[in-house]
Amino acid sequence: MPSLQLPDWRIEKITVKDDTGLKWIFPVHRIVNRQTESFRSSQASLASKDPPSAAAQRQEELRRRKEEYKRVSFEEGLPSHLDLPYDLFPGEQRWPESDRSAHDFLSRQTKMLNQLGLLSSTGSVAAVASFDSYAQLSVAQPLAEGTHDWMTDAEFGRSILSGPLVRTLQRMKAPEKLPRGFAVDADRLLKRLRAGRDLVLEMRANRIYLIECPELDVLTRKEYKHQHFCAPRILLYICANGDLVPLAIQLMPPREPDPSGHVELVPIFYADDPEAEWLSVKTFARSALLLRHEVVSRVLHGHLVLEPVAIGFFRMMSSAHPVHKLLRPHLNHVLAANAAIREQLLARDGLYSNLFGFSHDSLREILRTAYASWRWEHCNPLDDYKSRKMLWEVKDLGGYVDDAPRLWQIVDARLRRCKS
Repeated sequence: MPSLQLPDWRIEKITVKDDTGLKWIFPVHRIVNRQTESFRSSQASLASKDPPSAAAQRQEELRRRKEEYKRVSFEEGLPSHLDLPYDLFPGEQRWPESDRSAHDFLSRQTKMLNQLGLLSSTGSVAAVASFDSYAQLSVAQPLAEGTHDWMTDAEFGRSILSGPLVRTLQRMKAPEKLPRGFAVDADRLLKRLRAGRDLVLEMRANRIYLIECPELDVLTRKEYKHQHFCAPRILLYICANGDLVPLAIQLMPPREPDPSGHVELVPIFYADDPEAEWLSVKTFARSALLLRHEVVSRVLHGHLVLEPVAIGFFRMMSSAHPVHKLLRPHLNHVLAANAAIREQLLARDGLYSNLFGFSHDSLREILRTAYASWRWEHCNPLDDYKSRKMLWEVKDLGGYVDDAPRLWQIVDARLRRCKS
């Protein structure tokens, strides 16, 4: 094993080129400190197979890792995280300087507001006099194909199928299975169903689904000045052409009875309501779904739940271990990304509180409620779909609903090949 005297460098790989032009690439993925470093073979091995010199190196690496990753914060109801300022993170966890600016959310927000002309000379967000004046700011921005389809029911359903929100769909087996206070008027739904079919028959045919947002209930229980939040219940239907469309929407669940026994009625809106009213209700519902997607699907499920795994992995797994070599590419920069999320998005005066308009305490309660119901088995879309009876009549719907299982199968097949 060659010895080298190097400064502190983050080395991703070493490339060796011979006189004939052939190249050999050796992955390293580690910080090389100022002391003499020796690189062991890149071949994966178990501790029981190490020669004495490699065994000592493995033990020293594990001792260092346990020291570097020992400060862990345990906040009740939330995933644990590395309790260190980013600048004190282990070197292997910090972004390369060339990549760090790409993960500065606040700088990207400032740049976007400046491009839209919404940033005042003092650096604060300038007031917009009317919606028309705001619309004028966006005229120069290129519009994606289908942008104006957002008002249709089919686009409402497509936006659900195209992302992780599809994992919130619940199949409704019978009208009595609908949530308390969400007793829809079956007669008003008939004109949207297949000819000769009623709600009961369509439920038996696996064509009726429900979305709820219990994580957002906290926002409907608090008073916010100039802010109106909702935690919608949305009844959806798979049409004959395969479109998923909304049938009925309730913008928030009914409250518990007050001491006198009075229960506040919460209206249910239907697709045959006046067009402007139905569009307004769908807009409120989509706004709530966007909020849930950002805070729950993206930040919690996509980032925070992985941090305890990453901490345990880097703390307890030698870089020579076969599992380390298998999983390392998937866990690179998890800790750095989560540090940026906590400091910039979830902080008391962070981007999410300013963007969505609710308090920091409410944000934490949303995360706690969502994390309490999260399970590891939910990560497998194939098992998740089966557990919720996701039996689509039309295949190749596209978007997340098709892509997630395919990607899972590809990764799963690779891991099984490596294991064997």
